[in-house]
Amino acid sequence: AVLRRSEFAEQRWANGLGVTREIAVDRTPDAAHHAQNAAPFRWRLSMADLAAPGGPFSMLHGIDRSLTLLEGTGVTLAVDGAAPVALEINSPFAFPGDVKTDCNVGSATGRDLNAMWDRSRCTASVNVVTAPTAVDFPVESAVAFA
Repeated sequence: AVLRRSEFAEQRWANGLGVTREIAVDRTPDAAHHAQNAAPFRWRLSMADLAAPGGPFSMLHGIDRSLTLLEGTGVTLAVDGAAPVALEINSPFAFPGDVKTDCNVGSATGRDLNAMWDRSRCTASVNVVTAPTAVDFPVESAVAFA
């Protein structure tokens, strides 16, 4: 399926400091993971607009993340007290979602693609495909977006 940004459901961030647009989510319950701190989804794909100066990311227990900067310059992430990492356009950056993470937005605005998954139930990766012409996706592909 090809999904367009105008079709994405808008939601507030868990920390209330911004807005994300949910592209796709798997909320399939798993009987083995009904603990009080279980993640509310198996995996989730969303897009968010970033605005200077940035700020702290929401803490999401048991969740791993991959953030891909789609637009903007000077965006950095400081994860779990480590030195800030400069994000580059179309270069996925994976990190745990349940550690202190601070974002600094150097330019006035930016946009990212965020993949999140419950590490106890699945794994995921983000691969960026660039091509000068149309790209054919295999029939078994779950999601493509434009």
